[in-house]
Amino acid sequence: MSMPTIIPSGPNTLNFPDMNINASDTTPKA
Repeated sequence: MSMPTIIPSGPNTLNFPDMNINASDTTPKA
């Protein structure tokens, strides 16, 4: 998937919270 490219963005994290957590735990997730 092309998620890794979207994860660093930030706002996209809201769309795939579960995926982003696994991909990059450095994302600013409240």
